[in-house]
Amino acid sequence: MDKLEWGSEHVLFDDNLTARLADLLLSLRPGQKLESERELAQRLGVSRTALRDRLVQFEALGIVERRTGSGTFVKGFSPDSVSLSLSLGLRNSGVSTESLVSVRVALERQAAREAAATQDLVALAHVAVAAKAMSETNDEALLLKADIDFHRAVFEASKSPSLIFFAEALNGTLARSVSGRQQRIWRLKHDIPKIRELHWEIYRQMAAGSELGAMAAMDAHFDWLEDID
Repeated sequence: MDKLEWGSEHVLFDDNLTARLADLLLSLRPGQKLESERELAQRLGVSRTALRDRLVQFEALGIVERRTGSGTFVKGFSPDSVSLSLSLGLRNSGVSTESLVSVRVALERQAAREAAATQDLVALAHVAVAAKAMSETNDEALLLKADIDFHRAVFEASKSPSLIFFAEALNGTLARSVSGRQQRIWRLKHDIPKIRELHWEIYRQMAAGSELGAMAAMDAHFDWLEDID
């Protein structure tokens, strides 16, 4: 299996042409136009049919855009394109979205730790704003929005490009795996004070610069969610 260097990471592809084409796309800027299929096929030493097949795959992933009469343009590797690949892979492998909850826990736990270590006061203020919004409303829709804003702000406060990227890539799939559970929480009015306090504790530990405390608070949040399910 071919490996493509992407920063300090490796992106794996299952054939040489896909890897070489991905390497080329990574070298181009979003919005940049590719050579014609004939020219590109000649450069890569492959048939136009094989090249077109790979371009169709990259287009389906949102990495390139083919415009009739204009050519093929780079859109770039984005969290959305990774999210689509993940969703398709999960469906093909039979893995349930519920099994991704542990992935979300691991990502958010690390994000809370890095937010506590980084101590970006502006980013932490956004976390506090979301927690405050949760405390000031009983409207189910607003509570759910504030909850989503809170967890997004935790990732932003981590200042980790990798965590933020993968959180965004997993967002759609993970949202489907936890949204039903979250909505059940908000319908149980007596549980609202508890979930508010759990979120405030995450913020307090991060703001205090306690990496272990932030991780423990995030664990307590998810442990409680697991217990009420």
